[in-house]
Amino acid sequence: MPVRNSSIAVVTVNYRTPALTKRCIAAVAKERKGLPRLRAVVVDGGSADGSAAELSAALAKPAFASWVEFMPLPINGGFGWANNQAIQRLLQRAEPPEFIHLLNPDTEIEPDAIRFLADYLLRHPRIAAVGSQLIDPDGSNLEQLTFDESFDGFPMFSPDGKKLVWASNRNDKNPGETNLFIAEWK
Repeated sequence: MPVRNSSIAVVTVNYRTPALTKRCIAAVAKERKGLPRLRAVVVDGGSADGSAAELSAALAKPAFASWVEFMPLPINGGFGWANNQAIQRLLQRAEPPEFIHLLNPDTEIEPDAIRFLADYLLRHPRIAAVGSQLIDPDGSNLEQLTFDESFDGFPMFSPDGKKLVWASNRNDKNPGETNLFIAEWK
């Protein structure tokens, strides 16, 4: 199936950053030209600062109303919990999306980024998750993550996409040492 026909849902969680969230969704809107089945769920994680009202008004405008769903949550259960609430709602639909793209509210995607990620998944059916390249506002790549004492359990893919690397500083046998886990598939 061509990626143009794919059903894709973008989930963005706001917590007291409505201006950033609106810019993020405006960038996603540009993707709809090439992905007509693209939808979005904007979650407000119990901001209690007026964010929900501001986002509700902005997303009710014609440019967003037909494809963006606003989901204000009554409490702040954390970023992961808020994402999970949206994912659960999406998956319970009669026609759940084929792809779910989690997008931080402080990001603005490059043109065709969502299409590229979905196309990659369609061409590589054994891969279940992909992530975007992070770019600084000046256009340069963000510095590579390094393992230090604060690093615990964040998975990264190798540049060739064949390895998943996971590091953890929780080492009960040798406190202070980092465990490095590598999963490789062919």
